Amino acid sequence: MKKLIQVTALSAALVGSLFTGTLTTDAASSAQLTAEASKYIGTPYRSGGTTAAGFDCSGYTQLVYKNLGISLPRDSRSQWAAGTTVSKANLQAGDLVFFNTSGSGISHVAIYIGGGRMIGATNSKGIAIDSINDPYYWGKRYIGAKRVANFGSAGTVTTAAASVQYSTRAEIAVAIADDLNLQSSGSAAGFSDVSASASYADAVFALQERGIIAGNAGQFKPSERVKRSEMAKMLDKAYDLGQVGASVSFSDVPSPSWMEPHIDRLAQNGITRGMGDGRFGVDGHVKTTELKLFMERAGN
Repeated sequence: MKKLIQVTALSAALVGSLFTGTLTTDAASSAQLTAEASKYIGTPYRSGGTTAAGFDCSGYTQLVYKNLGISLPRDSRSQWAAGTTVSKANLQAGDLVFFNTSGSGISHVAIYIGGGRMIGATNSKGIAIDSINDPYYWGKRYIGAKRVANFGSAGTVTTAAASVQYSTRAEIAVAIADDLNLQSSGSAAGFSDVSASASYADAVFALQERGIIAGNAGQFKPSERVKRSEMAKMLDKAYDLGQVGASVSFSDVPSPSWMEPHIDRLAQNGITRGMGDGRFGVDGHVKTTELKLFMERAGN
């Protein structure tokens, strides 16, 4: 499995894979927690899964917390042994909530996000938001909760869109080059707006040499935000995606067009599901969280 791209540096870290206390400094805000957890919504369930290609319940919670600088054990029962017990009445965003779905004790874990809601990996819906008090299933299977870090009170939870960051062309070039261990050979023609001394120059030149990027009129425009259609082309070329099934159509993707085959291959390979309303969002700018998720899926 390719290494994960670290897009956002968070200040708090925890040493060791198992601990019994609560991380006393705020590892991240409740908004960051919600954004990190929510970006995987729709990812399918996979027994033993620990990546964006598919998760089981504890593989999902482990990765979300890892991305926030917190180490958790691998399975739900071991995660139950971590942190400190918290009552249902005092739940805060970021608490781990546990359930007995097998009839033999702890068998499911999810992340509480406030308002009686949790997000976790389910067999039927993949990563999804549910009510911890759902009278038909979760409510009667609830066992308890553990607090492994302080993310702030549940009342401060915001949606994933609360703090949106967008990726620039330079940032995407560096992310792809790092993930694929690409280096420039010095044969790139270069761009008039990319100085050889720029921190991202080697990544840009490496991608140019391999035909992953081409620029426009001799310029790369490194600080420009990247459109989702442009990202599709870059990822398709970088990861050499192939046809793996029937074509997938989106209402806002012209046919024929330069973007159509690239977006189609992303969809066929399970890297994107579009906007959820039949559109791909061709003119929308790439969010940092989206870039990380798409690259994780492309690299698996």
